[in-house]
Amino acid sequence: MARCPSTSSGGAPDESGARRREKGLARAGNGRVRRGMIPLAWRFVIFHKNNALAKWYRVRAAEARRDTRTALIVALARKLLIALWRLVTTGAVPEGVILNPAL
Repeated sequence: MARCPSTSSGGAPDESGARRREKGLARAGNGRVRRGMIPLAWRFVIFHKNNALAKWYRVRAAEARRDTRTALIVALARKLLIALWRLVTTGAVPEGVILNPAL
């Protein structure tokens, strides 16, 4: 399946004439991974308070309604998955994360 050039960020395209914009996140990929990332993102916010991603969430969710916080946690889960992928592929540790050595 060919990807549309406008979906470089992974979003679903919404094209109308000359207007091009992202409609939101596409529901592509492994559903189990997507569903499993939500509780991981909540735990990440709770246990990694000094991380840049957790701070990003807290700033935006401070005065937000419940449905907005839910959308933000999904966005955080996506950002966290990208950060974990970078950790695995390049070894780049996300800012503020302290890794403990394996026992």
